[in-house]
This record gives sequence, C-alpha cells and structure tokens, in this order.
Amino acid sequence: MEQSKQYLNELKDVQVGDQAKALESKAEACLKLGLLEFQNGNLSSSVGYFEKEFFEKAKELHDRKLIDIGRVNTGVAKGLNGMDFFKNIIKNDFQAFLAWKLKRNPNVSVAGK
Repeated sequence: MEQSKQYLNELKDVQVGDQAKALESKAEACLKLGLLEFQNGNLSSSVGYFEKEFFEKAKELHDRKLIDIGRVNTGVAKGLNGMDFFKNIIKNDFQAFLAWKLKRNPNVSVAGK
C-alpha cells in the first residue's frame, strides 16, 4: 500500500509535453490516492485528495464526468468523516439535533403537533 502511494505521488509530479494528458494523469493519481486513503480509514486525508487535488484538476479539465466523480467521492468521504459527530449528537442530545433540523427546514411539521 505504501509503495502504491509513493508511485502515485510521483505520478502527480511527472511532467509531460501534452498539458491536458498531464493534468488528466495527475487527476487520476489524486483520485487513486484518495481512494487508498479512504480504504485505510484516513477520511480527512482522502477528502484532501478528492476535494483539493482531484476535483480542482477535474474542473481545470472541464471534464463533466471527472467533476461528478470528484463531487461524489468528496461527499461520501466528508459524510463519513462527520458521522461520529452526528451519532453522538443524536444519542446524547436529541432535542438539540431536532431543533437544528427544524431550524434548517422550518416548513417541516413535527408529527403530533
């Protein structure tokens, strides 16, 4: 795993004559690094690769498919990264959680009221 991450990091720094191909290769390396970090449970690191590196390169390429891949992976990693926080709130302070949800969407009616 560590050797794979080392090779992918090296690929991010490779200079190629064709700028579009170089950017595409760098984006692919960042995506793979983010997936490796995600699989290892390093969610904040994977968010960094997905959001700050892969997603930015995908936007530079104006590649809609890559942009969507970046959005999905970033959202999943961010969601899982914050999951413990929300589980703790729901278990220990449900009233505060409910108040927060109602504040975000005031048009929702609470059952029984």
